Amino acid sequence: MNKVSALGRIIEHHKVVQSLGYNTFGTFLQGSQNYGFEYEGSDVDSKSLVIPSFSDLCLSKPKTSFTHVHENNEHTDIKDVRVMVQCWLKQNVNMVE
Repeated sequence: MNKVSALGRIIEHHKVVQSLGYNTFGTFLQGSQNYGFEYEGSDVDSKSLVIPSFSDLCLSKPKTSFTHVHENNEHTDIKDVRVMVQCWLKQNVNMVE
């Protein structure tokens, strides 16, 4: 899959996350394309960082962290920015992606 096609898929993933009602900070590519290991049949997986609403913060609602599986079996990890900060602080190489 070329970079333009992958970018198109990421934009579609971003729109899906927004349609689920999340305020997205951004949707980013993750997986084989980041390492140059993709092949013609590779799927495009992504990670979306979502920003909690003010009321969610005030009411201490649970932090969002789950994987959304698209109809074509591509995956989007949907993470509350507060969860991602915790992942980055762990300094796990898998979270740098």
